[in-house]
Amino acid sequence: MPPKKAAAKEVPQASALPSVEDEVELPDGIGPVEDPPFNYAIIHVVETSFGVEGELPPEGGEVRPLREVKPCQLMVAKFKSDPPPDDQLQRSTVVIDREELTSLAESEGGGSLAKGLRVRVQRERDVRRRRKINDARRRAIAIASGEEAPSHEEPHQGVDFIVFLMDYPSASEELDEAVTEGIFDLPDSWVSACLDGQTVIEEQGYDAASPEVDAPPPERHQEAIPTPEVLTKLYAAIHDAEVGTGLSNCTICSVHDCHALAVIAQEEPAEGEAAVADSVSTIGAAFFEKVLSTASVEVSRRLQFAEWMKGIKRHIDIPVHQGSPLDTRLYDRLASAIDVSHQDVPVLLHCLCEQVAATLGGDARDVAGVSGDAARAASAEAGGEAIIGSESELDLLNKFLDGAHEQLLLGDLPGQGFHESSAPALSPPDVGHAEVAFAQSGPMRDGTLDGLEDGSLVLPYLDRASCLHAGDTLPGAGSMVDEVQRLLSHVRFPGIRRNGFPQVAPKTAAERSAMRNRFYSFMPGYPIVEVERLRILHEFENLLESAQPERSWNLRDRVFHERIPSSLLVQVLLDAIKQEYLLDTKYDERHDCLLVALHCRALPGRALWHTWRGDLLAESREEALSSTAPLCPEPTFNDWWQMICKKTMGDTDKHVEDTFCPGVGGPDAGAPSLPDVDDKCKTEPPSKILRLDARQMGYCNILENTLLPADGSIVFSTSLKRGLSETFPKPGTPVPCTAEGLPLGAEGEVSSVEFTAPPQNELKSSRAFKEGVSFGIFTDDAWAQRVTELRKARQARDAQRAEAEAAAAAAAAAREEAEAMRRAQGLPPAEDGEDDGAAEDPGPTGPPPEPVPSSTTERRLEDLRFGHFWSAFADGARCTVRMHHERLWYEEGSTLYDEAAARPGTNFTYAPASGFLVQVFSDGVVHQTWPPQVRSAAVTMQRASSSSVPAPGGPGDVEVARTVTPLGVVTRELLSGRHEIYHPDGTRVFRNPPLTELQSRQERVRSRGASVEADFLQDLLAAYTKLQTWQSS
Repeated sequence: MPPKKAAAKEVPQASALPSVEDEVELPDGIGPVEDPPFNYAIIHVVETSFGVEGELPPEGGEVRPLREVKPCQLMVAKFKSDPPPDDQLQRSTVVIDREELTSLAESEGGGSLAKGLRVRVQRERDVRRRRKINDARRRAIAIASGEEAPSHEEPHQGVDFIVFLMDYPSASEELDEAVTEGIFDLPDSWVSACLDGQTVIEEQGYDAASPEVDAPPPERHQEAIPTPEVLTKLYAAIHDAEVGTGLSNCTICSVHDCHALAVIAQEEPAEGEAAVADSVSTIGAAFFEKVLSTASVEVSRRLQFAEWMKGIKRHIDIPVHQGSPLDTRLYDRLASAIDVSHQDVPVLLHCLCEQVAATLGGDARDVAGVSGDAARAASAEAGGEAIIGSESELDLLNKFLDGAHEQLLLGDLPGQGFHESSAPALSPPDVGHAEVAFAQSGPMRDGTLDGLEDGSLVLPYLDRASCLHAGDTLPGAGSMVDEVQRLLSHVRFPGIRRNGFPQVAPKTAAERSAMRNRFYSFMPGYPIVEVERLRILHEFENLLESAQPERSWNLRDRVFHERIPSSLLVQVLLDAIKQEYLLDTKYDERHDCLLVALHCRALPGRALWHTWRGDLLAESREEALSSTAPLCPEPTFNDWWQMICKKTMGDTDKHVEDTFCPGVGGPDAGAPSLPDVDDKCKTEPPSKILRLDARQMGYCNILENTLLPADGSIVFSTSLKRGLSETFPKPGTPVPCTAEGLPLGAEGEVSSVEFTAPPQNELKSSRAFKEGVSFGIFTDDAWAQRVTELRKARQARDAQRAEAEAAAAAAAAAREEAEAMRRAQGLPPAEDGEDDGAAEDPGPTGPPPEPVPSSTTERRLEDLRFGHFWSAFADGARCTVRMHHERLWYEEGSTLYDEAAARPGTNFTYAPASGFLVQVFSDGVVHQTWPPQVRSAAVTMQRASSSSVPAPGGPGDVEVARTVTPLGVVTRELLSGRHEIYHPDGTRVFRNPPLTELQSRQERVRSRGASVEADFLQDLLAAYTKLQTWQSS
């Protein structure tokens, strides 16, 4: 191969911009002609230098010459060496190099290269698009006039031309420049090609201590070409880009084994200028074909993605709240009305729905969406009555509801209705959507408590909602049971409201009856009910055998059957799935019913692995039968291809024999010929899609391992995954390839290279179930962060020591070199203190060596792994145990500790269903806190029984926390912030909060929605202020 300077001389100057031709006007009588589709792509190639060994020189020698091959220079020289056609638009491939961009930037007034690239690409696009539109209009005119229409050739795979962008951007600064200029939004497809391969490195041997000895011959070895920094940064920028932008849909492909072309170029050395030009053209064409064959596959897929996205009819935007924090007082008030031990998912969901409805509906006092202050100002200007503030309205509403509730329970005398009661009538204020009319859904209707249908005091055991919430009322005397039942009526589950059934029953009732009667004659003497029972059990056996083929099933011994009322079926199924069983269903047309089997697999070895995938566009069987399409986030091109298309195509990344236009860029070049691959996406686009990034919110996976020990317990290990941190292989990923750049299989045949996208978020947990108790262990994140800090500090110290050792070694080498030079000059060795020009020994400046364990009981802190143990009981109580690492058991600043001398303690926490919290620390201290609902009830009761002025430690100032030390010292913390300490000898110490502390405490309690406690603190604050004013006067 000739030197690179010879090839550089052949590169001509940048050509001028093409001109846009005038638009062809349509004559009268010829209707409008639709503009033909137009697409183009940019293939970005970053320059890479390959070192290859040439042939032995003719005059002989033992060392092959090492030559440098630069593909971008060769491809540009090949393109510019071809004779230009009469019409430049006949070329379907356009090559743009840095020299042309520099010329364009200077012509635009000294702008950036990105600005020059924008001008060049937009002009090329406009010229070719106008030519295509004019050709379509000329054909329409010719057809209308009866003339022969000019020939028209549609571009293969829908690409009209391809731009080869050579070695720009090639640096991180240039990439930022291109992103700012919006270059990635210009083309329909952007593909960056990473030239991958091996290069020959030559290292010169030299012995500084012995300059008189001849240097050894240089050593050569092969190394992989490092990935250019700009492609690494572009890879990160693609994943960080916002979904829907041009940058997020760009991709990078690796062109493997490019060094093979450079080696082939050295097999026949060229002689003479003509031979040199032919060699450059041949090598450049080979690199062109190599890059185009790889990048054009991505271009074709990118166009498929564009067509797929056009099939989406509706994009749903997720509203983002901006401004002040949302008002959650209604949610807090509704949730605090129900005891914590009675709160479950339906209760909290109801409170949340009511808060959302009230927020979306707006405040009742607001005027047409105007804020409360603006509404009050408008009312004042209109001369109307002053609008009561929000707190006053809530107080008025609470008084009305309290009076109505008492009137309902105590004021209804025999023979009198509620509205005929002698109690004074109360006119309710404007109540929002959250308040339910008490006359319709009070806790007692016709003398019957909610949940009791027949007026008795017996509730069905299967009616868990009535058993749990019997007597629970919401503000306004609303029934919690009614609200829970309303929420349960919207639950979707196989078998509920024909969910999972065929849309139309395949057989009528008469046909099903005839089918059953044909079978009865073969079993005389058996009751019909028994026959049907055995028949259904047989269908269940078939269902379970298909789900668990590793074992056989015999359900004939199942003699116990329970009839569940249809109104309670949802609660029973919801309670059953809490045990995390596997679910399988089967439709039985004999009875027009759905068989639902909840089971746990018991494989040989008592181990089980199964997975659930909530993939993008993945529909369950129930969703496929229903008319409701699933909602999914919006994908980018790369994760669309890797996670959606490949899943429906199996082994789809097949490489086929690609065909290319003859003479790339020559006068006979037509439209770029993209490979006619078989990897067409078979997934239909959804009808609607959420404007959320699928890389963050999509591709949810649950991987669960189940172990069934012999003691009857069940152990689950679950891995939750969401999103993708990488959507396509990193550039330069090494894979075994052939000389043509195709991946090799096990036997040498062409096969696919599987890419596994890592998740963006992953959470792993393990838990066990036995006899109604569940427990598990998870990692202590606080200690893990501490270990990370310890490890980073140790690595920093190691780096400092290594730097100090390197400096000391360099100083020693300098001294040895100086001594060698003195010996070579015949001088005597330098004496101590003599200035010989060598650097003085700086001494040990690094940190001391790291201590290592000297005994079997010593351990390093960064080797410890702490976790949380939790246990949940059947009555709703929970307890957790973790290492109390906040209390140091080792010396401050130490990295080791001796297990024989000290060990870390534990922190035990127990939380019963009532809400009380008990904590036991490693030093023996016991700390207890009271739940909010207990505190609020105590405040109300104490204040109702006393009329004294609020004071710290007085009525209403209830205890919120208590601490007991091992020596018997008791510390009480009250609601006001007052602290009382009781010593074993009878000494009592207390401290009252100052005014500023009381104010901040009242604001903090009010923000949590605890209105009863906040009202007491407000009264206490008013008494404090009044007392302070009196004392100052």
